[in-house]
Amino acid sequence: MKRTALAIGFVAVLALAAQADTQYYRDLEMKDVACWADVLRAGYILHTGQNDAKTFEEYRAYAIEHGIVPEGWDIAADAPVSKGKLAYVIVGALDIKGGVWLTLLGNTTRYAYRECLHKGLMGKASQHRYIGGKELLSVLRRGMEYRRANNPE
Repeated sequence: MKRTALAIGFVAVLALAAQADTQYYRDLEMKDVACWADVLRAGYILHTGQNDAKTFEEYRAYAIEHGIVPEGWDIAADAPVSKGKLAYVIVGALDIKGGVWLTLLGNTTRYAYRECLHKGLMGKASQHRYIGGKELLSVLRRGMEYRRANNPE
């Protein structure tokens, strides 16, 4: 009897942990416009391969420390993010070296966006358009596929 109760309790804990791990993705799917909190978490996931729950400030500090975003960017947790800035985060998180212009000029929103288009990580639209939640999920999925293919661990 004790073992059964213990096993049921263990399964319940695993189920709650799995639900917490997927809550980010479920919430993101429902958003019309993704914000910096969503994008920085996606960048963290792409860079580390982990979906750790952290605060916005922790994701922001991590992104700045690892060169995923520049320190001078005005990043507010609930501010919408353009496709160009998302591309910048993706290129930084996946450490994409890129083509001639990205190599010569460094990571810029314009050339990061072009590189993400070239690699099939993002769909074509204006780099100035805000990114939606479902679109960010799609980019995150493609980014994880790119990460697995290019960074075997």
